[in-house]
Formats: sequence, C-alpha cells, structure tokens
Amino acid sequence: MLLKIITIFIIAVIFGKLAEKLKLPKLLGYMLAGIVFSPHTQELLRLPLELSFTKTELVKSTPVRLLALFIILFRAGLGLDKAGLIQNGKAAARLAILPCLCEATVIALFSHYFLGFLWPESFLLAFVISAVSPAVIVPMMLELKEKRIGTDKKIPTLILASASIDDIVAITGFGACLSILSVNMQESWLVGLIFLPFSILTGFVSGVLIVRPLKSTLAATTTPAFLKVILLLAIAHLFKEIEETNIIPFSHLVAIMSFGFAIRETLLTKAEPISKSFYQIWQIAEVVLFVIIGAMVDLNLAMDMGLTGCFILFIGLCARSVASYLSLSGTNLNSSEKLFCTLAYWPKATVQATIGGLALSLFYEGSIKLYNGAEMGEFILTMAASSILITAPIGAIAIRLSSERLLSKEP
Repeated sequence: MLLKIITIFIIAVIFGKLAEKLKLPKLLGYMLAGIVFSPHTQELLRLPLELSFTKTELVKSTPVRLLALFIILFRAGLGLDKAGLIQNGKAAARLAILPCLCEATVIALFSHYFLGFLWPESFLLAFVISAVSPAVIVPMMLELKEKRIGTDKKIPTLILASASIDDIVAITGFGACLSILSVNMQESWLVGLIFLPFSILTGFVSGVLIVRPLKSTLAATTTPAFLKVILLLAIAHLFKEIEETNIIPFSHLVAIMSFGFAIRETLLTKAEPISKSFYQIWQIAEVVLFVIIGAMVDLNLAMDMGLTGCFILFIGLCARSVASYLSLSGTNLNSSEKLFCTLAYWPKATVQATIGGLALSLFYEGSIKLYNGAEMGEFILTMAASSILITAPIGAIAIRLSSERLLSKEP
C-alpha cells in the first residue's frame, strides 16, 4: 500500500509538471494521473492491480476529502482582508456575490424543471459547480501583478478579493443544502430551510467567539505553527461533529471560515505563520485530492451524460458571464477590462474537487437514480469533475491570451 501511494504520488507530480510545461493548470495533470489509476479504467489500460485504486479505497477516502475541505475553508478565511475588501468597495462585493448566485440559480432551475431533481438536490449540484477556482486564478493574477498588467486600475487585486468571497458564497450554499438534505432524510426539507438562517448565524458566531480562549495559544511564538494547525483542524472536526448531533441548527462550514477570518483579524501579523503552514500542507493535499477525484470519475457515466452535462455547464457559464459584466457597471473599467474580468471568472477546480466528492457520500443505495442507474451522488461528482476538465484549461488559456490584449501595462 505504501509503495502504491508513493508511486502514484510521484507519477501525479510528473503529470502536473508536464501540464505546467504546456501552460495548463497542474491540477489537470493530477486528475489525469487519477484517471489512469482509476478502477473504472482498469479494463481499458490493463495496469497491474497493485498500482490501481480499488473502489473500497476510494470509498474510504472521505476523511482525506474532509481534511482538504477544512484546509480550503481555513485558507479562505485567513485570506480575507477586511481593509482590502473595504478598499475595493462595492464592485468587489457585487463581483463576489452576484455571478455565483446567478450561475447557481440558473443551474438549479434547469436541474429541477428539465432533469426532475428536487429543489435541495438542484441547488446542491448548482453550488458545487458555481464556485471559481483559487488554484487557477490566484497564481495567474499574481503573475499579472508582477508584470504590472492591469495594475493601474487594481484589476488583479479586484479579482483576487472577489474570488475568495465567491468561494465562500458557494461553500456556504453547499453547506446549507447539506443541512436541508440531512433533515430531508428524516422529516421535510422545508424544516431545514426554515432553520437555515439560524445555522448560518450560529456557525458564524461560534467561529468568531472560539478565538478568544485560544488567542494566547495561537499567538505564542514558542508553539510551532504546525501544532497550531493540528489544533485548528481538530476544532474544525469538532464543529462537524456538533452539526451532526442536530441538537441546534449549526453550519460547520461557516464556522470554520469565520474562525479563520477571526484569527486573521485578531492576531494580525502573528497569523502569517499559520497561513504559511496551511499553504505548505495544501501543496501535498492538492496532489492527493485531485488524484482521488480523477480516480473516482466514471468515464462511462461522463460519456452517457454527454450533451446534457455540457449544456448545464454552458448555461451556468453564460449566466455567470452576464452577471460578472453587469456587476462592474458604474466602475472606472472600460469594456475591454470588464470582458477580461468576465473571462477570469471562468475556471473551476478546487472547490469542485473538494465538495463534489463529499456529495457522493450523502446518497446511499436506493436513492434517486439518474442516467442508467447512476446514483445522485455519482452524477454530482461526475459533473464536478467535468467542470474542472472543461473550464480549467479554457479559463487559464483565456486569461493568458486576453490579459495583454485587453488590459493596459504600466511602465
């Protein structure tokens, strides 16, 4: 088992480097490695069984995907700069919220009326797909800042700030749908909808308040940063356990994000070592996460979905693009710069890889069946993986080709 893990990890890193050589996001290389070692492609590629994932191993990978989700949530919270958000003003807020909600709403409407999903399941799928990708956007925007492209109007900073909140909106919506569906299994999803505002409120308040008793521990310079990270991840797991007790309406996703934000606002510069430690852990977790997602993708199901899956992605991107362009109305950006911001909001990857796999564990045998007997969770996971494979390279190429043509370069 150890030899298998090391071998697959090394090959995935090599595939990632090859993807970077082709000017594509390295996560595509990781996913391709996962597809190669997937049990779904075993009959086609005839690889030794010792080097292929088994379906049992993939089912047991839920703790790994949960850990990746916790890391993303903490990084999202720690990456929010209140002063920077205020400085970017209303445009950043509109660009952060409206495109995600518009894309999610359009996908949910299509899923409900044309695919026959229930409303909670429609929005669950919608919020899985609707988030943008920090893994693609962040390094490309930092590269533009280094080249001083678009920096005269702070366009890279605007996109970085709004993309972080966009992910929070999508993850919060996903968490809300999880809460509703967990109630739906026992009572009525309307009950979950009624208690939704309370779950968001209790999650936010809990994340902010728990910083106070931990402030001295997190601020201590004698405590290694990695021990602080372990403590934070343990608290994140505790939040999840609290939500599963169903004693009170509670969203552990909101609690973790607000916890990270409160750490940054409370500790200020002392929070930097914690942020760096999360970043270092993510360098390894990213490879593992995308390899697992690639291995979980059923290519036969993806082929069966065909035009339907592509159309769902297309109408979602159209709604996002229109909302993104209109969100920048009233700013000092010209039409070319607004078009660039719209294109920069296309790539999807990180959030889809993380919460797409979690959706799979929600649906048990005998639940709603779609597309030749595929379970609802498998459908959502396949849609999440398809959105990565399609939008990540297209979005990355669009950003790279349009940046120098649509944006001005400072001397």
